[in-house]
Amino acid sequence: MAAPLCRDFLNQKLNLNKPPSLAIVVSPVTALIQDQIRHLSGVGITALHGVKDSPNWESSTKDIKAGKFSLVFPSPEILGSQHGKDLLVSSEVQENIRGIVYLWTKANALQIGMYNF
Repeated sequence: MAAPLCRDFLNQKLNLNKPPSLAIVVSPVTALIQDQIRHLSGVGITALHGVKDSPNWESSTKDIKAGKFSLVFPSPEILGSQHGKDLLVSSEVQENIRGIVYLWTKANALQIGMYNF
């Protein structure tokens, strides 16, 4: 299961315990994201999965800017959309973002890359 690895990696590198802290985690693998969110919510970490054309994305971006989530898992399509770009450059996100992490699988092994601020 990738969730503990991701959580531990993020806490170690990005200090998500210092609120409000935000990390953006990008992965094209929906099942991996759902597994991450399920595990994270079980240990008290607020996380959101954003998908393209989600009817809740507008209200979700307000909650992200308000600091209600520690981790946001946008789909690559959302991150590349104008809404995703607007979110990333918003002053609220710029103040709280600790890093962007990308997860992918290669030869059935989890790969993690990170850009921290």
